[in-house]
Amino acid sequence: MGRTQEIHKREQREAAERAKRIETNLEAVNNTDRNLLAGLEPFVAFDYERQQDENVETFKRKAHISFYSSPLPDNLHRDCMELFERNMGDMYRSSIWGLNMEEKDEEIRHKDARFLVVTDVVDEHCVLAFSHFRFEVNDDDEPTEEVIYLYEIQVNEIARRCGLGQRLMSIMELIAMRANMRCVMLTVFKKNLSAMDFYLHKMKYTIDESSPSNFEGGNDDYEILSKRVSRS
Repeated sequence: MGRTQEIHKREQREAAERAKRIETNLEAVNNTDRNLLAGLEPFVAFDYERQQDENVETFKRKAHISFYSSPLPDNLHRDCMELFERNMGDMYRSSIWGLNMEEKDEEIRHKDARFLVVTDVVDEHCVLAFSHFRFEVNDDDEPTEEVIYLYEIQVNEIARRCGLGQRLMSIMELIAMRANMRCVMLTVFKKNLSAMDFYLHKMKYTIDESSPSNFEGGNDDYEILSKRVSRS
């Protein structure tokens, strides 16, 4: 057998082993109803500063993060949809995608959707923030890694600038590590400058190799960012 054939066979073997690893890891996390916050209790209950309105001083309240598998309870689903539209409606309307709330509704109801929802301990009906993520492959056509893909993270205007976004991102990264995911990936609008700054500088994400800007003519209005959480 020549050297070229040996290399080809090794590559085939490595690809098969990688595909089996990805399949095993994704089946393990997607076919279970276990609470992904188990063991992370110190991170899920905390104080935050809440601003009632622009002219009133902030005051401390207690918040709690809960984990949900799809589907969300009806009241939380409604509140998360409303929070998404308040925060992102205008940005989507002016994007190449446009705003399609029916499509967003289907996305959030997807069977593999997972959620972290932050609520006020006293006012349990007030959603302070939420994230929607899934355990997926990094590329549908040529998958090479299993990842957490962040579909949504939204923070209520009354609870901004008190670390909720950073807390949710850090928890998802811990979940990714414990679930043997290789990295966390997300999509962000280029014109969402505050979000770009948050991910790139505070959370240390980088522009992923699959992002449109890495390809000739890639003038789409979004970037794909990623952060490796596994050393392997």
